[in-house]
Amino acid sequence: MIRERFRDLLYILITCSLALSCDGCRSRGRAVLAGAEPAPETVVNLKQFGLPANYQRFDDDDCSGHVIVYRFVVWLPRNLVAVGFNTSPSCRTHPDERVLGGTARVIVFDTKGNVKARRDIAYYADGGDELVAPGEAGQGPGGTLLFRIEEAVGSKSGVLLLDDGLNDVTRIDRFLERTDFFTHALSFQDGFMWSGPRTYDLLEGRQAGKTREVTRDWPSGTMDREVGTYGDAFISCKQELKPGLWVDTNIVYGGAHRRCVLNVIGVHGDAWTASLQDDHVAEIIGVRADGSAVGIVRAPKAADRLVVWQPSGAATSLPWFPSGYDTKLGGADSVMGRYLGKGESCESDCERGGTRWMIFDAHEQKALVDRTSRDNSPMALSLDGLHYASFEAGELRIYSIARRN
Repeated sequence: MIRERFRDLLYILITCSLALSCDGCRSRGRAVLAGAEPAPETVVNLKQFGLPANYQRFDDDDCSGHVIVYRFVVWLPRNLVAVGFNTSPSCRTHPDERVLGGTARVIVFDTKGNVKARRDIAYYADGGDELVAPGEAGQGPGGTLLFRIEEAVGSKSGVLLLDDGLNDVTRIDRFLERTDFFTHALSFQDGFMWSGPRTYDLLEGRQAGKTREVTRDWPSGTMDREVGTYGDAFISCKQELKPGLWVDTNIVYGGAHRRCVLNVIGVHGDAWTASLQDDHVAEIIGVRADGSAVGIVRAPKAADRLVVWQPSGAATSLPWFPSGYDTKLGGADSVMGRYLGKGESCESDCERGGTRWMIFDAHEQKALVDRTSRDNSPMALSLDGLHYASFEAGELRIYSIARRN
């Protein structure tokens, strides 16, 4: 710990300048990748933009269980990066004293650290006795920034789409089911159903216009599902409740063997399936324009695998994390030639620090970036795959990645 603090202090002393030419940024050389601690190309001290000194309490259980807070970094078109954090309290001052109001500050920078836009967004910060959902943001359809609003008052939930100048594009006061990983289209479920047919609206483009309305009666045993731009997919699983007795059920039985199938339904009604190995399950990432499907396959006592399934039945594994990590796909360039993964080791505490971030190149079949953040800091990959950004130690840090060979 002392060595890390000394290193950070030495880093600041070396890189700081009294005359800041671009709103607090500090330019550095190109990042050293895959094998050494990378050096950021640009660093922006976010405290001068109002980042609270105790912003890291975002991760405390006594805070995150009651107060809606924001901390994110999102890449936008034109190589712009948006950073967001709440300037309002992240914790109650007393367990029974609610945070009455909330303010999220969003700032857009270019890769040199110059401020391109800035805005404060008001929201209801206190989630009451039980937090509905944390605050979050991401890439929206048509190159927009999606700012998700979760407000316990009146169970309000909605999304606000902003342009890169942080001007309103549109607001939709509906519960967002999920976004398409590849097109960032918005999927809204019409009402809430425990069972029976469910109707989904898919909104796409800059103005989030409705392009699809889909009704699906997901079969019993469905473990994951997605309605997307290029098709719909779901994982259906049978469980062995007695030797030789395989049953479709929505109840997950501990210790029961599973036999799962990936099901894909194209936008024109063409359907295909791919069987997983016994006791393997999958998290669906989405359906791609060529009709293939992407997902993360998980199995007991084995490393997660990032897999692409073709309608022909062929399956290909892409470079991914070693064993010992609970993994998520955190972003990709426009063709998924490069993609960002997040891994948390459950040998310690999956919710606290020790988050491993890796950026892979599908063509070179290797990791370009491999690093660990100490405080679960968010990271994001640029749309062209040539930069990544992190929000850590109270700073926005922007790194360059070498161009493809």
